[in-house]
Amino acid sequence: MSLQGEREALLPPSAKMPRQAEQDKVRNQARFISGVALLLSVVFLWTLSNFITGALETGEGAWNKPFMITYLNTASFVFYLIPSYFKYRRQRQNDYLPVQTNEVPPPSPATYTTRISLDNANLVEAAPLPKLTVLETAKVAAWWSAVWFLGNWAVNAALAWTSVASTTILTSTSGFFTLALGRVFRVETLTRVKIFAAIASFLGVVLVTQSDSSLATASSGDSSYPDVPSNPILGDFAAIISSIAYAVYVVLLKVQLGDEDRADPILLLGFAGLYNVICLIPVFPLLHWTGVETFELPPTSTAWLICGINGLITLSSDYIYILAVLKTSPMLVTVGLSLTIPCALVGSLFVPSAAVSAITFTSLVGAVLVCLGFTMLGSEGWKKSQEPDGGVVRAEGRDVEAAQ
Repeated sequence: MSLQGEREALLPPSAKMPRQAEQDKVRNQARFISGVALLLSVVFLWTLSNFITGALETGEGAWNKPFMITYLNTASFVFYLIPSYFKYRRQRQNDYLPVQTNEVPPPSPATYTTRISLDNANLVEAAPLPKLTVLETAKVAAWWSAVWFLGNWAVNAALAWTSVASTTILTSTSGFFTLALGRVFRVETLTRVKIFAAIASFLGVVLVTQSDSSLATASSGDSSYPDVPSNPILGDFAAIISSIAYAVYVVLLKVQLGDEDRADPILLLGFAGLYNVICLIPVFPLLHWTGVETFELPPTSTAWLICGINGLITLSSDYIYILAVLKTSPMLVTVGLSLTIPCALVGSLFVPSAAVSAITFTSLVGAVLVCLGFTMLGSEGWKKSQEPDGGVVRAEGRDVEAAQ
């Protein structure tokens, strides 16, 4: 053996070679690109859902049931338990098969407990975090399903009680809550880029919403224009609750799961759907007797069809959304979802029922600001993905973005 080979043999595994660091860098870049692509697909699906469900809650014969709509969407998650069950059975059967090899696959680079720096000699042996068991996944799904339902019900309730403009503006503040909460749980760093991106995205949403409001006010003489909000104060409060709930579940999801290699998103969603379907049944008679929301199934076949399509979109988009969060960061996903606004503006050019007149100079400026905020965060995330550990370290079982 050569002298160089003897020296490499004496090195600990974590110090064996920049080649591994380069492989980790390429893998992290691929994860980030796939995460952004998944996020953009969620934006498209959610925008499509907004268009096809708009007629369900507005206009003549509207079926405006926020709790029931959210319940039906959540119930679709139960179908994820079917593939999870067969996957679990196959794993149980494989446990009884003889072991063919003693080799242990290398851990994912995102499961390192400490940063491996090649710029100095501070090289530490990395230890992988264990994959969540079925019971641990069920525990995570318990709190996640509750917060998820609260956030989605609150935004549906806000749309029923207050104006679309107020709901859109107040829910767009989730970027600030996500950044603050992410800082507390150490999954986000407070940088100038993130602060400016959050502000730019929020201002963009405000401009687009004000443009829509001015058009609505101008057309208020039309008999087809919706009535004034029934309870604007309560609706605004619900919108803020939705914004906070969104920040809570997106940040804590990243904190407890870390990355897609450690948890099974399909099993997580399956348990979340099961919890909501069972635990929320007693809420229906309570809402009905108090008059908050009378119990009523979709009245027409068209309403059932729209609910079914919306459920399929929720079933796929929320799975893709979880993967996007785990592959990127909570802040990027939060600001990225604001892209539904410029996407909706583009969609209004192709959807016959949409108002093309909504595209004004103000709305275009707002859309540009939203895209600018997302681009800034994406650029920062791309730079971090070029680090060997993807700019993420682990501390006490949590993801922590490295300080700039």
